[in-house]
Amino acid sequence: MSARRGNLVLFRIGIQNDGVVRDRFTISAEGAASSGYRVRYFYGTREITSAIEAGTFETRSLIPGRRQTIEAWVKVRTTASKGSYVERLVAISSLNDPSAVDAVKFEVSRR
Repeated sequence: MSARRGNLVLFRIGIQNDGVVRDRFTISAEGAASSGYRVRYFYGTREITSAIEAGTFETRSLIPGRRQTIEAWVKVRTTASKGSYVERLVAISSLNDPSAVDAVKFEVSRR
């Protein structure tokens, strides 16, 4: 996704329990810092950026088939140079089965 300086870009990340028992999930994000962008994460109105970046955020307990959504907001700062970008890889891991991992990547570039 590309955006102009000063714009905000929203990504909604859905976490769904595809298992057969109640489960919680840990969410973490990786990506290089970029001074031209600010990435923040929210669960509802609660900011969870530090927990996501530390890999310690856990969802509420989800019954099979249930879903929870978090939001990633990316601010393109006025200092972002044309053609620059920021990307994040968000990993979602089951607490019941840590080998069950899913991931989503998002990217924002400056127009």
